Amino acid sequence: MKRALLLFIFFLKAYSGFSQCDSFLSIPTNAYYNRGVTTGVKIGDLDISGNQLTVEAVFNGTSLPAYFFNEETNGNDLVSKHNRSTDCNYLLRTHWAAITTSNGFFTVTPRCWPQRNKTYHVAMVYNGSSLKYYTNGYLVGETPASGNLVINDIPAKIGHEVLNGELDQFPVGFVGYINNVRIWNVARTQAQLQAFMYGHLPNPTTQTGLKAYYTFSSLVNKQGNTAYNAVLYGKDISLNALNPTCATYTADSCAPANRACGGYLNVQQPRSGVAIGDLDITGNQITVEALCYRSTPYTAQYRGGDVVSKHSSTTDNNYLLRPNCAEITTTNGFYSAVSTQCDAPVGALMHVALVYDGSSLKFYRNGQLMSQVAASGNLITNDWPTRIGTEALLQSADVHFIGYINEVRIWNVARTQQQLTAYMETTLPNPTLQPGLKAYYNFSSLVNRQGNSAYNGSIFGTAVTGQSTPECNVEDLGYFGGCYILSRMAGPSQNKMTESITDPIKTAAENKVSIYPNPGREQVNINIHADKTQAATLSLLSISGQLMMMQRTTLLKGKNTIRLENSAELKPGVYLVKILVDNQAISRKLVIE
Repeated sequence: MKRALLLFIFFLKAYSGFSQCDSFLSIPTNAYYNRGVTTGVKIGDLDISGNQLTVEAVFNGTSLPAYFFNEETNGNDLVSKHNRSTDCNYLLRTHWAAITTSNGFFTVTPRCWPQRNKTYHVAMVYNGSSLKYYTNGYLVGETPASGNLVINDIPAKIGHEVLNGELDQFPVGFVGYINNVRIWNVARTQAQLQAFMYGHLPNPTTQTGLKAYYTFSSLVNKQGNTAYNAVLYGKDISLNALNPTCATYTADSCAPANRACGGYLNVQQPRSGVAIGDLDITGNQITVEALCYRSTPYTAQYRGGDVVSKHSSTTDNNYLLRPNCAEITTTNGFYSAVSTQCDAPVGALMHVALVYDGSSLKFYRNGQLMSQVAASGNLITNDWPTRIGTEALLQSADVHFIGYINEVRIWNVARTQQQLTAYMETTLPNPTLQPGLKAYYNFSSLVNRQGNSAYNGSIFGTAVTGQSTPECNVEDLGYFGGCYILSRMAGPSQNKMTESITDPIKTAAENKVSIYPNPGREQVNINIHADKTQAATLSLLSISGQLMMMQRTTLLKGKNTIRLENSAELKPGVYLVKILVDNQAISRKLVIE
């Protein structure tokens, strides 16, 4: 009986999600500081060809040198087969992934940084149309990518960059624990990644597409091909190490368990979407919110298209939410809160919200107040069905929303800015108990998650549910392209509209920020004059709003010169540099030749 019980426990540990605490590769801090002696694991010239790839690993970064998780390097090399942007067969870092294909160099950055002394599973997946980054089984970054992978004659390495002797110049060597390194020539699905990310992979010699697999009780390639058995190099590196945080795989803000990355409604053509019935909101309070990703250009007149509509005209508009406006009709008239500072970008995931509290109508984008108008009276009602992704009347093709929609919530209360931001990127907890919630949809199904089945959705046209959006991260677009918000949330007292719409840094520090050379290429520098020592974040966005890179730094009082990293790897074009400091921001245009 005892023997049977032990075998059963072993089975559970190996195959049902119990994390493996032992058999880790250990690279301690003193190994990193052996200047001139690089440290890691070499596995040979393991190229992946074609247009599918998966590389995954488990890591715990520990007592780390100053550059660990540094924005200058986008993290440290977990698995590397690259030299530079022209010959990157694959590169998986603690906060970044990259490939080079026949169509160029592609990178993906997840939405937040890992923490020290915590264990993570990370994976990069290329499927021929996009490059994805997963943390603990959740999609936290994605960028369009295409073409066949380039190959090179560089040996793949684990825990260090492939080029020896460049430790001082490019501090990307990893310090900590690594295990469960797997390299595939297929694009693994999210479900496949989740199934064995915390335990050993069963039957590795028969796994389709598996090219190499290492758990560091030894240096053997458990996939079976001995040509890729590993070799240790350097000093103080060791096998069979005990990872002290192996059981604490972190579902932190980078990938919370309830993050709404999948289950989107995809509206591909006009007059398509989901109908949810005659859901009127009465009285003088309402909130309507949604995540949306517009995939095609739109006519400015119709403000991005109808995301949630229960209206036919200005005289019978119970509620209407679009990417650029919120509209209602009450007993006192028609009201429209329009974002006049900038239009919603195409190709970016946004959270939009309509809030009416009896005295004003507000429009929020990504938790920021974009427009506010005085409004009063009780909401009118009508007999139109509420529709998601198109107008209630199914008439004009110009007002239809084309793209992806999720997390639609309709309330008969006025939600605060703080309440909106709390769950704008995640699923709403306990929806059947939320006061004032009338309908709630996450489009993995058409069920009204609030609980009232009378408002279960029905699909019409060519719309499809259960889809993955091309971009899963809501970015701070409040200052994008000169789009200055009315207020930035910094507590309950900050929820009122400011007297004017201005850029606070631009007014106070017009001459304190400059970029040179501009146009630039190989090296771009940003000069910032700071009145005090303070933290700052620099973001680089494409003209369509896609976040290309982000750097965090500390500004000292006086003049600071910051080099914009990886500018040489950018495609020629126009970009926006956004500097966020002390809850204020300024944008500058950058031209890359």
